[in-house]
Amino acid sequence: VQNYVRTFQWEKAIVLQHEQEENVDEAMEGTIHLLYGRRHEAIRSFLNAGGQDNQAWPLLSEMADLEEAVRRLRRRVEDE
Repeated sequence: VQNYVRTFQWEKAIVLQHEQEENVDEAMEGTIHLLYGRRHEAIRSFLNAGGQDNQAWPLLSEMADLEEAVRRLRRRVEDE
């Protein structure tokens, strides 16, 4: 699993975690959802990753930063 994570093959890492019945890395799964435009699923994964101790806020903040970066990139592509 760690080899997949180190090489940014997160989808393969998640599949392997499911196959090995390990705890799935919710933050990584949330990032994958976000990359595919599945905002609701990303938020749910980040909240699950954060648990009860409000650790989700940094993940949600990063999500907002990523969304803004994607919007800027789309505008650049559309302007060209």
